Order: sequence, then C-alpha cells, then structure tokens
Amino acid sequence: MRKRRYHFVVGLLATVGLLAGSVCLLLSSAGQPSFAWAQQNQVKPKGAQKKQNQNKQDGKNKTTGKPDPAEDPVYRQFGIYENTAPRAARTAPVKTSLPLEIPAASRIALVGNTLLERSRFFGHFETLLQQRFPGHNLVVR
Repeated sequence: MRKRRYHFVVGLLATVGLLAGSVCLLLSSAGQPSFAWAQQNQVKPKGAQKKQNQNKQDGKNKTTGKPDPAEDPVYRQFGIYENTAPRAARTAPVKTSLPLEIPAASRIALVGNTLLERSRFFGHFETLLQQRFPGHNLVVR
C-alpha cells in the first residue's frame, strides 16, 4: 500500500513539474519574435512562374530574318526514320518455367521504371542473384 502511494505521489509531482516547466517556457518566449513566417510555404502561382521564365529578348524568341540553313544530304544517311527503320524479326513465344535457369557467365540487364533504376544504388537484387548462383560469375547492369 505504501509503495503504491509513493509511486502515485512521485508521478503527480513529475506531472506538476512538467506543467510548471511548460508554463515557464511559454512565458519566457512571450516577448520573442515569431518565426512562423519562415515555415509558410511561399510558392509562386503557376502563371507567375511561367511569365518569369518567358523572356521576349532572349535568343530563342528573337528572329534573325535569315532563312533556315539547308539540310546536308550527307547526314541523311545517319538518320533513323519511322518508314525505313529496321525492324526486329518476329519470333515464336517460348514457354518459361520457374525458377529460371541462368547459364554461367550470363550478362543480365534489368529493364524497368525509376523504382528498378534506383535499386542499383542498394544492390539487394544483385546480392540475391549472386547468392543463388555463387559460381556463375554473373554480370548485372
């Protein structure tokens, strides 16, 4: 019974002490300037940002009065155009079974979105591959 009363009194004193400390802190900072203005998000409206970036006097928006230069036919051979671009040959689909069999000394390229691209900074997937195939000398890019 005594222990229970002791713990109650100690808890009550701690609570009162915390409240008194909070009140003192609030009173001491009453005359100080507020920094709430620094926390406000000062984002410009979209129209203002676009108008700011649009400079009528820059080289992009100024016309020179000269005609566009003629295209050099020598460079046309290096262009890849939709009508004449080489197409990959069609292949028949192949049935796959899991788990995939990866031959030794394979080069593995991961193709995907930003999530997969950022995973290269951590090496988790590559580590799992190397642990699964320890003697294969796999190259992952």
